[in-house]
Amino acid sequence: MRDSPANGSVPLLAAMAPHKEFDQDEIDNMTVGQKIRNWPSYVKHQIISLKPPGEMPMNPYTVLRMLNRRQWAFWFIGFLGWSWVLPPFPLFQS
Repeated sequence: MRDSPANGSVPLLAAMAPHKEFDQDEIDNMTVGQKIRNWPSYVKHQIISLKPPGEMPMNPYTVLRMLNRRQWAFWFIGFLGWSWVLPPFPLFQS
C-alpha cells in the first residue's frame, strides 16, 4: 500500500525535500521533535558549533599572577583535600 497524505503519513518525495535553514537561536529553542524533523539543519548547527572561538587563550603565568589571596587560599584548600583523599587509591599496581 502506498503512503498518501490522505492516511496521515508523509509522502516519500515530501520527506526527501530540502529543509528550511534555521539560524542558531531558532535551533537552540527547538523541541526534540522539531530537531528530529529538521535534522539536516540541526546537524549542521552542531558541527559548526564545535569550532573553537578565534581568540587566543591567556598566558597561564599571567592568570596565576591575577589571583588574589582568597583565590590562592581556595586553591590550596582544594589541593589539600585532593591530596588527603589520594593515598587510599593505589598509584601503581603490581
